Amino acid sequence: MFLQKNSHCIHIIGGDFNGWHPLWGSPRANRRGNSIVDLITTNNLIICNSGSHPTFETITHGIHRESIIDLTLTLNSPPNQVLNWKITKDPSPSSSHNGIIFDLHINKNSLIKAKKLSTYKYNTKNIKWDQIKDVFKKEICEHLNLNINIEQLNSSELENYVSKLTLAIQNVCKKLFSQKCNFTQRAQWWSDKLEELKQKVLKNHHKLQKLKRGKKIPDGGIN
Repeated sequence: MFLQKNSHCIHIIGGDFNGWHPLWGSPRANRRGNSIVDLITTNNLIICNSGSHPTFETITHGIHRESIIDLTLTLNSPPNQVLNWKITKDPSPSSSHNGIIFDLHINKNSLIKAKKLSTYKYNTKNIKWDQIKDVFKKEICEHLNLNINIEQLNSSELENYVSKLTLAIQNVCKKLFSQKCNFTQRAQWWSDKLEELKQKVLKNHHKLQKLKRGKKIPDGGIN
């Protein structure tokens, strides 16, 4: 689905596909290999692999085993080409997978330039901060008590205080500053679900940092 919706874009797909097929040098095809071929043909992709050197090598029970399961795929678009594809062991000496290197030739005219979007919400170019700081502080004091000793707060109280302080700053900025017309709050593909997951990751990160400082990492991590 992703490839179909983005067929107009330049993309390179690489990884361990764990499938066999003569199209990329395997001695025979297996079910997964046939599925990969279907993916390639239905999405107008080409296989960049060249030669018959194995991409994966290992020794199990004293027997040397090798296969070609790492593929590099790209859109079948002549202006943009993957050239000089080859296997090398230099980048991954400790891995069972051999390294893959290639040159990428891109036609600059085919690139889709992203619109310039500012990450700054408010226009602060001509603001004189030495004159506005007292007004800014006064406005924040109306939303939040700044006389609290944060060193005496526990983790939950501190997190709640930081949230209130952030909200207070945002409210004051809305009142004092003009907003940029080209400001985008988030990328077009960003969803409420992703924002929820992001906040969960941040919260777990803070928990991990706290536990690491106390050397109390629980078995199985944090849920």
